[in-house]
Amino acid sequence: MDLHTGKFIEGDIATQSKQVFENIKMILEACGSSMADVVKVVVYLTDLDDFAVFNEVYRQYFKDPFPVRTLVGAKLLFTFNVEIDVIARAD
Repeated sequence: MDLHTGKFIEGDIATQSKQVFENIKMILEACGSSMADVVKVVVYLTDLDDFAVFNEVYRQYFKDPFPVRTLVGAKLLFTFNVEIDVIARAD
């Protein structure tokens, strides 16, 4: 979902993943944090065959050492192909 417009993002797994990560980044920054503070990521994909494409997007937002990650296949609401939860540390 685009946080500025409230509209659902249509598109492929890369498009939707980028939007989710941009939303997470915006929320973290609003709290005085950043993607570098993320310690755990939980990913839900509707199609596990999308993993390789998702992983390319993931690597644009996180660098080595990567946060702990769990990835599971799940049936998601609406037309979402990906859902992501993160836990970030606070200093």
